[in-house]
Amino acid sequence: MLQSIKNYDVVILGGGILGMAAAYELSKHNYKVCLIEKQADLGGAISSYNINGFSIEAFYHHFFPSDKYLIKLLGDLDLSGRIMWCAGKTGFLLDKKVYALHGFKDIFNFKPLSGIDKLMFCFFMAYVKFLYNPERLDDVSAEHWITSHFTKSLYADFFETLLKSKFGDQRAEISAAFILGRIKVRSNSKKEAEQLGYLHGGFFAMVDALISVLK
Repeated sequence: MLQSIKNYDVVILGGGILGMAAAYELSKHNYKVCLIEKQADLGGAISSYNINGFSIEAFYHHFFPSDKYLIKLLGDLDLSGRIMWCAGKTGFLLDKKVYALHGFKDIFNFKPLSGIDKLMFCFFMAYVKFLYNPERLDDVSAEHWITSHFTKSLYADFFETLLKSKFGDQRAEISAAFILGRIKVRSNSKKEAEQLGYLHGGFFAMVDALISVLK
């Protein structure tokens, strides 16, 4: 095994989308690449189950218009025609009622928050929209950052609920960079809903296309 690896210029551990994309880029520059994946199939998080000839994604995925590299890669793989853009809407489920949260108007109609917290939430969203580098807050917990800059009740009545639903008992460990980065990428300065990208037929087409060019 070791002897055979020496025949390659680059060895990549992990055949997920990042590993495959890296192998693709290196191969375009005439590097001999060895891609190693412990699972039976490539794709990682965007892998699919094949059932009776149909491919079903193992996990839910979408992408954003800001994901320029991914969109370019899909174009390079002749998959641009498969891209579907769908309007995404945001809601908050509390006490069996769904509250729309598409913009600042919906924030003021969000009854679970007090008047001051609605105002703080608007300040929060405005701040995130113009935040240049959320990654610098990677070592700061979301709970500490939000309660320090806004109000404890805004965190308890809104953000903690979101974090608990996703991370459970580990919610206190989640960094401010994580939640600010995701809100930033989902924020939209335009009035229409955010655009979510999907591949017609599923992301298996992207995995198959990468496998074809990497053989």
